[in-house]
Formats: sequence, C-alpha cells, structure tokens
Amino acid sequence: MKQDPKEQRQGRLEDAAKAEGECWAREQMGVLRAEHRPIIGGWPGTMGEARGRSRRCVAQAFGRNSAAPTFGEVESAARLMYARAKHVWRTVTEREPAP
Repeated sequence: MKQDPKEQRQGRLEDAAKAEGECWAREQMGVLRAEHRPIIGGWPGTMGEARGRSRRCVAQAFGRNSAAPTFGEVESAARLMYARAKHVWRTVTEREPAP
C-alpha cells in the first residue's frame, strides 16, 4: 500500500532527525576522545543546538523540490534529534565517579 505524500514527508523527517541525532552524539564523543577525556555524565547538547542542526537536516531531507519545512516540522525534528542523541550518549557513558 502506498503512503500518502504527507506520511512520506513525516517518515523522511523522522528518519533524518534520528540519523542526525546519532551523528551528533558520536561527534561529541569524538571530541572528548580526541581530548583524551572520559565520556561521563549527562548529554552535553542543548535544544538550541538541536534546533540549529534541525533546520539544516530537515531542509536536506526534503530536498530542493519540496515545500519549505514548517516551524512545527523543524521543532519536531529537533526534539527527535535531541532525544536520539541523548539515548546514544547514555548507551556509552561511564558512570561519574563518586565525590
């Protein structure tokens, strides 16, 4: 059964946001590893950063021939991206040492 264009668009948005969230988390881990620092504690990213990344990510996912992303689509992608990055981060972080 064929999806309607709105469902296809939503699916592309979700897939792109999740992939970008994973990429974002791995980039942050790479920065810490390059500095020989442990990956500990909570996710260091912010929703502001997620929104900035989301605008680029959603525009790329939809391509030039699609309608411009709406505010709601950008915000939804940012939330998905942030949640995915945080999840990936938590799967590899070490527990912080007790004080």
